[in-house]
Amino acid sequence: MEINKTVSDSIKLSRSEVFKIKDGNRIYNGPDQSWYPKGFQRLAGCGPTSCSNIIWYLSQTREEYKRLCPYDGATYKGFLKLMEDVWEYVTPGLMGLNKIEKFEQGVVEFGEDKGFHLSCDLLEIPEKNKMDEEKIKAAFDFVEHALKQDLPVAFLNLHNGNLHNLESWHWVTIYESDREHGLVSILDQSRLKEIDLRHWLRNTNKGGGFVTVY
Repeated sequence: MEINKTVSDSIKLSRSEVFKIKDGNRIYNGPDQSWYPKGFQRLAGCGPTSCSNIIWYLSQTREEYKRLCPYDGATYKGFLKLMEDVWEYVTPGLMGLNKIEKFEQGVVEFGEDKGFHLSCDLLEIPEKNKMDEEKIKAAFDFVEHALKQDLPVAFLNLHNGNLHNLESWHWVTIYESDREHGLVSILDQSRLKEIDLRHWLRNTNKGGGFVTVY
């Protein structure tokens, strides 16, 4: 059943159009890890791809962070260069990028090498965690606190909670939250999706977490 929503239902980034990427006549809704040139990068590159979204958004929405990305990320070639730079810091291992702390460490090191002091807020969702209403509220509070500051949120899920439109063991980027209906909107492999975050919080077996970059 289609949900009828009003503008007041959701909290979202002020400039989500920043994620539009052009490649000739084609326009992508954000990047895709399949753009990486190497096989392992394409297989495990969701974390650095999500991080690249966040770095690009900061560089385009805050004058003081403009130098975070020296490339034209509005183009396929430019964004891929950013993704390759980020890979050197936010680097998946044999198990992928399976810890939010690894994401944080890479972001901080990336910022230092670019001449910026970046820091992260983290919210871990433990494995086999029983999410009551208080904990669900805390998760939405975390996401919406970031979005109200015009900051995207990196979201790691290690088990998709049986959501049909979300891969397990995967990072995506949250750009909008609709707490009333339990939903968030995400960038995932050049697609815009709406997923049931409340359902995920209640049903994931392996947990995951959220990261905000400042």
